[in-house]
Amino acid sequence: MTERKKVGYFTKLDPVLREALRRYKAAIGVPEAEQIDRALREWLGERPESGFAPVAKNEKSKSSSRRRK
Repeated sequence: MTERKKVGYFTKLDPVLREALRRYKAAIGVPEAEQIDRALREWLGERPESGFAPVAKNEKSKSSSRRRK
């Protein structure tokens, strides 16, 4: 089986934005990928023409909020 090479989606991200993401991660602990994901979800959620419908926190499935023992 051929090994898949990991490719970053945001290779052309502005260096100033990339550094801001790194500083936020260092201060708060949220990974850069999670910050980008949250921002894109909010941005697309504000644009009905995108066809993106975010799932409200109270509409998530119960299995995702189930506590593991």
